[in-house]
Amino acid sequence: MKKSLKFAQHLMKAKGRHGTHSPFVYAFVEEVLRKKNKKQSLFTDDILPAKQQQLLANTIAFLKPERIVLFGNNATAISKIAQSSGIEVQIANTNTFTIQHNDVIIADVELAKSFLSNPEIQQAKQLAILLHSPHSNADTERIWSELIALEQFNMTLDYWHFGLLMSSPDFKIKQHFLLR
Repeated sequence: MKKSLKFAQHLMKAKGRHGTHSPFVYAFVEEVLRKKNKKQSLFTDDILPAKQQQLLANTIAFLKPERIVLFGNNATAISKIAQSSGIEVQIANTNTFTIQHNDVIIADVELAKSFLSNPEIQQAKQLAILLHSPHSNADTERIWSELIALEQFNMTLDYWHFGLLMSSPDFKIKQHFLLR
């Protein structure tokens, strides 16, 4: 199916801030998706379009991580955005990385399965993984569907350009939200 048609279907199913029953998701929509930013690139030489750069910067600001661990093809572009917010950034490979409390992992969808088997991730009580372009092609959509079904994550947010997987004792039941 064409990407524009899939995006239109996503928008029709997606909820805004009033369509959610979660205070966390309401705040996320308000502070990340509805935040009015200038539609200009933070960095003009990057792979990410201006809208995605703003969504990424807003998401990082909302999650308030102490450190960001990056994997994948866009690691350099993403590290510039993360570093501009004054947060420590570690560019890692799937074999050598450590997870600390209040870290956020940012990765390409294709790489997510390779590092989810890491024991540190398996044992993490609180974890946030931000995945870039979960709808870029049929393979990433399949992987994204498999990831949101994992019991390890009790809150998942799909806002088309990014997908957020979270595990936290604050979320009592497993929930998935399509957001616009």
